[in-house]
Amino acid sequence: MRSVPLQTVQEEAIPDGLAGNDIVAQAKAGMGKTAVYVVVALERIAKEDGLQCVVIVHTRELAYQVSKEFERFKTYLDGIVVECIYGGIPLPQQQARLSDNPPHVVVACPGRLKLLIEKSILIMSKIKIFVIDEVDKVLEKMDMREDVQRIFYKTPKNKQTMCFSATMPAEIKATIMKFVRNVSFQNPFLPKFLDILACVVISPSIRSWRSSLKRRSILSALRRRRRWISRELEIHLGS
Repeated sequence: MRSVPLQTVQEEAIPDGLAGNDIVAQAKAGMGKTAVYVVVALERIAKEDGLQCVVIVHTRELAYQVSKEFERFKTYLDGIVVECIYGGIPLPQQQARLSDNPPHVVVACPGRLKLLIEKSILIMSKIKIFVIDEVDKVLEKMDMREDVQRIFYKTPKNKQTMCFSATMPAEIKATIMKFVRNVSFQNPFLPKFLDILACVVISPSIRSWRSSLKRRSILSALRRRRRWISRELEIHLGS
């Protein structure tokens, strides 16, 4: 096993995620974006509260990959159930699986997830964390964007929202920002963060603003959890 240093996006985003802040993060492929929301979700959910985290992706292949990342990181977390959901599987079969072993985390393509919600097979009332991975691809098609919006409105207003992507074209950046809290634009590239629970935007072209009080709180939280995070990253990336 080898020790693996945190990537820049992880150093920036994990503390804010653990503090419960909304995040919009842009980083190249392979920079560890998935580890950010996996670590945050597994740290923040409680196994007695049922479904608390939903991760939306645009393909079943990515849904499978992300669900496997959750499985790796939760090696030492007993009782946490992760379910991968996408179309092409008979609905009764999927319903039986969800009923027999109710998940805490769902990684899903939006079409099938919307159907399960509409049929009350999945209940979203206790969702704490809402993640959109590869958010540019998820939101670029109108039908998928509408599905995501319908799902989003079925979740509690006070949830944490995190969006990740390797690219964020200007034409959908405004749409992305509608999913996060406490952001007002002074110009398209410089959001104003209004309070201590403000959204944190991490991007090569966007500056992340933090108050000193919030930063002390985040750093304190990170210090308390550093051993757990480092261990999980070593397990995930170690040889």
